Amino acid sequence: MKVYLLRHGQDTLNKRGGWSNEPLTSSGVEQIKKAAHLLVDVKFDALLSSDLLRAVETAAILRSILNLDNVTYCRELREVNNGLLAGMDNKIAEAVSYTHLRAHETRSNL
Repeated sequence: MKVYLLRHGQDTLNKRGGWSNEPLTSSGVEQIKKAAHLLVDVKFDALLSSDLLRAVETAAILRSILNLDNVTYCRELREVNNGLLAGMDNKIAEAVSYTHLRAHETRSNL
């Protein structure tokens, strides 16, 4: 058995990183179309996808181009939600510790 893993296309928050439920950008759509055309000669038995919007859109493009019958959506395929760091610019997230963010959140709720 062969397993092919393909990451979703670029979404509106990809440049920042972290968990999100954002749509694909036009660039992300083109990325997936290009990848799908590279896979047209592969026979797939199944297509599994996260249930997050960007992955659902990615799977729909793959399904259409690869002429697949259906997609199985799995919540378990979601990436890890990294809480307050989600959507934060990667350079900033690397510079800020989670402990610092947690302390700030606690103080702001007083």
